[in-house]
Amino acid sequence: MSKVKTDLEIAFLALKHTTIKKVWYKGVFSINTTYHAIQEGIFIQCTDGEVFHIYTADELKLGFLQGVYIKRIRYWEREKKYFKKIYDASLHWQPYLGEEITSVFLNWKLIYKSKPTLGNPKSNTDYPHDVELHFRNEKDVSMAAIKIIDKDTDPILGFPQLTLFFDKKERDKWCDMGKFYQ
Repeated sequence: MSKVKTDLEIAFLALKHTTIKKVWYKGVFSINTTYHAIQEGIFIQCTDGEVFHIYTADELKLGFLQGVYIKRIRYWEREKKYFKKIYDASLHWQPYLGEEITSVFLNWKLIYKSKPTLGNPKSNTDYPHDVELHFRNEKDVSMAAIKIIDKDTDPILGFPQLTLFFDKKERDKWCDMGKFYQ
């Protein structure tokens, strides 16, 4: 669990120079042509055996917004049997499997639209909105705490759902027009 922003950024940098071997989605998920929406996050297994869980939570104690976080799973083979509803999504990640992650960027979004309330002394700060993974084959994946309802409704930023974008233009389109979850 991250207590400060720098700890979270360092935790995500553990993915840099790794190669993805397998991916699982946890919880209810939907696969759209331009994005995947996953309720409880994803597990990424690297070729060196390391497994990471990327999920949404409020670990920085913002009080009302979910951000993107990462946790290293130490004993994956023992623990995965206890996880309910995990789906092997490796087939959907074929262009990224076996490719080295060359850079990782954690993007912070300013909470400028929110109003300070009694329960939210940090409501004018920022939160970890999404993480971008850039691969050696020049492909990108962005994982954001956002919920897309439909093409005619503004998406909800900071929602407790992980949405994966495999195209930067799609990510920018949805994330720029979103409203905050409150």
